[in-house]
Amino acid sequence: KIKPSEALKRFYGFVKQATEGPYGMSIRDVMDTSWEDLMGVLGETESAKAEEVMDLADFLEMI
Repeated sequence: KIKPSEALKRFYGFVKQATEGPYGMSIRDVMDTSWEDLMGVLGETESAKAEEVMDLADFLEMI
């Protein structure tokens, strides 16, 4: 179980990430958006950062 102070610290970090990152969100945007939608936006952006460029020859070897 997480302590309330740790939960609040994580929440503030999350809001900071959403408002200062490449998402272009204000604090009001964050507060007015559902948790599921926020996770979708942040998740899509994070997974896009993690994607690697693959060589066509490597791709063809996989199939």
